[in-house]
Amino acid sequence: MSSDIGELIKESNQLILELGWTIDQAKTHLEGLFNKRSRYLLDINEWAEYIRQLKRENYYKKHFPSADEKELLALLEKEYKRLGWGSRQKYSHFSNYTNLILFMPQKLQPLQLKAYIEHLQTLPALEKLNKGGL
Repeated sequence: MSSDIGELIKESNQLILELGWTIDQAKTHLEGLFNKRSRYLLDINEWAEYIRQLKRENYYKKHFPSADEKELLALLEKEYKRLGWGSRQKYSHFSNYTNLILFMPQKLQPLQLKAYIEHLQTLPALEKLNKGGL
């Protein structure tokens, strides 16, 4: 495998990770574009198009989240506010819970985000802790 293809694989892996796609979702997308189930079957021109398409998908996901994602992200912020957490606490807890280095909840799949929010809802609010409620 040439180093160019190796770099394209690395870049596409990163873009797929940012999208939060499963392997099956990535294969379905690839099959829809090129009628191929494996990136290894792409020629160099198809690779360029594939990377361009993944970047486009990432752009739209970041700038135009779905209604469900918007609601979940709003609920997440509400929970952070209830907990009284600043950026440091948000980052630290999110990183520990998800094993992700970057604080980017929008990169989670909706079910993962819901599970994280449900977890946060089990934590006591800062005001309860300050009042000796727990």
